[in-house]
Amino acid sequence: MKSFIFLTSLLLVASLSVAAGDDGGRRGIYDIGWQPIKNVNNPHVQEVAKFAVDEQNKQSHTSLILYKVDSGKFTNNFAALYRLIVVVADNNAHNILAKYEATVWEKSKGNFQLVSFKWIRP
Repeated sequence: MKSFIFLTSLLLVASLSVAAGDDGGRRGIYDIGWQPIKNVNNPHVQEVAKFAVDEQNKQSHTSLILYKVDSGKFTNNFAALYRLIVVVADNNAHNILAKYEATVWEKSKGNFQLVSFKWIRP
């Protein structure tokens, strides 16, 4: 049993070392293969962005309005994740525009969960 645990641990360490790659470990296991979104005006991307802003409004009691999707990337390795840079207008602040990074997990087609919504400093 001890040898099984030892071998399992050894394999785990080896796989993490390989995953870290030759870049000094900066990417490692956290690099999940993000790909740029070529067409941010795609209706599905717009749906994801609108969900992110609407969900942020619900959770934080804000009045943000989606102005546009500036850029984005996605991965579909382990789950469909979208990381979008969205420009929003704050309805309570005389429609001042601000950028946010929204990360959305798409559990299944049209079933989203907001992972994070962070303000980007100008």
